[in-house]
Amino acid sequence: MNTMRRRLPALLAALGLCGMAVTACQREPDGQKSIHAERVDVGLVTDSPGLSFSDHKSDPRGFDVDLAHGVVGHLGQDQKAVPFIINNVGQRDQELLDRDVALVVAAYSITKARNERGIDFAGPYLKTDQAFLVRPGEKFGGDQIGGRPVCVIDGSTADQATAAWALDGTDPRVRSRQTILSDCIALLKEGTVDAVFDDEIVLYGYLGELPEEFQVKLPGRYGQTQYYGIGILGGHQDDCRAVNDALREYLTGQWKTDFTNNFDEIPADRYASVNPFLPDEGDMGKLSCQVKDEPVP
Repeated sequence: MNTMRRRLPALLAALGLCGMAVTACQREPDGQKSIHAERVDVGLVTDSPGLSFSDHKSDPRGFDVDLAHGVVGHLGQDQKAVPFIINNVGQRDQELLDRDVALVVAAYSITKARNERGIDFAGPYLKTDQAFLVRPGEKFGGDQIGGRPVCVIDGSTADQATAAWALDGTDPRVRSRQTILSDCIALLKEGTVDAVFDDEIVLYGYLGELPEEFQVKLPGRYGQTQYYGIGILGGHQDDCRAVNDALREYLTGQWKTDFTNNFDEIPADRYASVNPFLPDEGDMGKLSCQVKDEPVP
C-alpha cells in the first residue's frame, strides 16, 4: 500500500464534522470503516477548459475547481488548502478504487456501470447533453451528418453512446479514439476528423478558449444526458450524505455565479428561463449514495 493510500482521508474528520473526538467517527453506524483521516485528496483533470484546466504553469481553474473549493469550504476546511491530484479522464475510476484519492471532481458522470464497480457519487451538481464540436461554418446536421468522421475519448460515456449509432451511413462514424480531449481537438483542427463528440458543457469550455475556431452543434440530438457527480468510494454513505449536504448549499448559492463565470460562451438563450445545466431537485435522491458495500481492494 502506497503512502497516499495510508493517509486516505477520513473525510468527515478531516473536515471537522466529527468535532474533537476523531476516534468516535472512524466507523459509520453499520460498522463500516470510514474513509476519514487528516486530509482530503481530490482527484482532478486539467484538460478541460471551463471545468478544470491548467497550463502547468499555474493552478487549475474552472467550474470543477470552484466547486471543489466551495464544497470543502462549506464542510469547514480551508478552501485554499485542497490537495489536488492531477490525472487524466481514464484514471478516475481506478484512483478511487485504489484509495489514492477520497473524492473525484472531474466531469465525472454518474453511471450504473460505475456504481456496479463500487464507485458511489454525491450529487449531481451539473447535467449536460452530448453534442459535436465542429469547425466554424461547417455544415453539420440533417442529411449532411451521415458518415462524417468524428473523434471521441476512449471509454468515455460519449464513446459508449456511439454504440447506438447506425452503421448504414446515416449517422456519423468514429474515426479516432484518444485518451485526452485535446488530442481530439488537434485532429479536428488539422482536418483528420470533422467533429469531436463529447458532453456539451465540455465542448463549450473549449469554445470559450478558442471562440473563433469552433462551434457547438446538435446538443441533445445524439447521445445521452449526463449527470456529473462527486466520486466517492462505495460503502461510505454517511460520508456521501455529508458531501450532498454541502452540495445542496452550494447549488442554491454560489453555483450560478461560478457557472456564469466559467461558461460565458454558452448562448444566453440556452438558459434564459430555466438553466438546463442545473440538476433538478429530485436528481440527488435518485442518483446519489447508492453503493452500500465498499469494493474489495
